Parts: sequence; C-alpha cells; structure tokens
Amino acid sequence: LKIGFRDIRFDAERGLLLNGSPCPIKGVARHQDFAGLGNAITQKEMRLDLALIREMGANAVRLSHYQHADDFYSLCDEAGLLVYAEIPVISAVIPSEAAETNALEHLHALIQQTTNHPSVFCYGVQNEVCMVSKNDYAFRLVDRLAKKAKEWDPTRMTAQANEYTTEDDCPILRSTDVLGFN
Repeated sequence: LKIGFRDIRFDAERGLLLNGSPCPIKGVARHQDFAGLGNAITQKEMRLDLALIREMGANAVRLSHYQHADDFYSLCDEAGLLVYAEIPVISAVIPSEAAETNALEHLHALIQQTTNHPSVFCYGVQNEVCMVSKNDYAFRLVDRLAKKAKEWDPTRMTAQANEYTTEDDCPILRSTDVLGFN
C-alpha cells in the first residue's frame, strides 16, 4: 500500500489546520455515478471526475452518501485532496434494530476500507436526517454512530450534514466534531 501522513485538526479560531497551517476547505460533493453508466464507472471516469474537481480549484471532496470505490480514495490520496467519507444514513431514519445494525455495519466497513487513506479526514455519519426524522431516536442514532466512529478510529474527526433549517439548539448538532449545512 502506498501511504502518507498528515496532521489534521480543527481550531475554533484558525479553522482547519493541515500540518499545522490554516487550510480553508474549498470542496464539492461527489456521487459515484456517470451519465450512461450509473455506478458502473471505471478508472477513466474516476480520473475525469478528479480532473474536474481539481480544475474547479477544490482541495476537498465529500463522497456522498455511501462508500465509494477504493480506487477513488487512492486517487484522492495521490492528488492531496481532503476527503469527507460518508455512510448512507440519509433523510429518513427508520427506528428499528435492523436499520441501526445496518448503519453501524456501513460505518465499520467504511472505516476498515479507508483506514490507510491519508486523504480521509472525517467520517460523515448522517445527511439531513432532520428533514424527515427530527426525533429523539434519530438524535441517539447519530450520537451512537459518532461515538462508534471515534472508537473504531480515534485519529479522525466525525461529521454530519444537516439541512439549513436545522435549529441552532437541535440536539443532533452536539454529536460530531464537524457540522455541515446544505
């Protein structure tokens, strides 16, 4: 495996620090699909996506809302991008043991897949669940996922993406290190 090392931290005053220096995040979200191919993309399409991301001047990419091909993480490593890797806990949270188990399995698999990729700086544990599931169960699930991510990989931050209407005092906002708003 090719490897690399980075020190990535957030500071309340200076923002994201990459190897001790401020690094403003300029990023995009990427879905792993392509016109005419769906999810059956090859290295050619991955390289084209990466070229477009770099051409835009982005230094970060959010891999929405599921695990992406390992090859794309490797391309991000080589390009020096910051990657926000995310699991498919999206919009509506079903209060069931099976759904919770599934979310935990996705998170565990994502962490196992990406543990050696220096591009990955955080694990996203939910996307806009308050849109449909603004309730105590969803809040507890997101909190549990964030804690498990820290347990399985204490070296990386946790993140979540909320819709812009999520109130500033919503309990879900206390669960992760990084907050995003769509």
